[in-house]
Amino acid sequence: MKKIVSIGLVIILTWLCSFIGIKNAVAVAVITNFNRQGSSVTATVAAWSEPEGIPNPCYGWQTCMVGPDVSYSRHGIGSLVGSCLAGGCIEARNLKTTADVARQYTYMRQLPFTYTFSIDHPEDDAACAGMVYIDRPVIQAGVHGELFPGATCTAIPPDNFRCTLDIPPYIDHGTLSAREVNGSSASVNGKVSCNYDGQFSISTISDSGDNIVHLKDNSVISAVTINGQNATNGLVIKTMRSRPTNIKVNSVLTSDGTVTSGNYKGNIVIYVNYS
Repeated sequence: MKKIVSIGLVIILTWLCSFIGIKNAVAVAVITNFNRQGSSVTATVAAWSEPEGIPNPCYGWQTCMVGPDVSYSRHGIGSLVGSCLAGGCIEARNLKTTADVARQYTYMRQLPFTYTFSIDHPEDDAACAGMVYIDRPVIQAGVHGELFPGATCTAIPPDNFRCTLDIPPYIDHGTLSAREVNGSSASVNGKVSCNYDGQFSISTISDSGDNIVHLKDNSVISAVTINGQNATNGLVIKTMRSRPTNIKVNSVLTSDGTVTSGNYKGNIVIYVNYS
């Protein structure tokens, strides 16, 4: 009996800014394509997953808004005024866990979600960006949002720093018999090209928040690595100006022994972050 097993890799180029929150190695929100022009900011919320069982810090509040915002050099974390007015926030007061918030945000905003919003303090420098929560969005002295649990606020690179990511969209394991599924390995080669000398971080995230892709009915999983390493928490790679850096993305399948005939597919996001 033959089984068709193929892994679809969703490639999202993350540059200018990405926000990667990590807790218990699985909580990740990805904000990509961050670009500021004066008081106007454009960003894409590409993906968000959270581990189960972590309480939502604003559950039961009278109001609680969650969405992306920037942290300023002098004013601290923004209060979501512009972000919420532009439709980048959701109400989270009735969601018990952080995983519930991530699922609701993904559903309500149909990720990846791109939008443009006005920042609270255009006279200030935006130091980094992240997913923020606050009871009531308002521009007022001493009022700031808080980073969502387990999150970090990642630095925004200089405006003239750019990288491009070129990877085939699929890793295809081809047609396999039930015996051939377990341990099957397949890979694709790609490259990252940057316009500066330094380093970048390349990362992966699946629906489960790590490098494991669950296929179809979870009877088959794929472990995805970059250059032979788990890149869930980011793999730092040196780059030279205008000289492509080669990368190898590999998938290894594991079966629980109950594979049935059919088409097995899954998705993983690969993104580049300023380091």
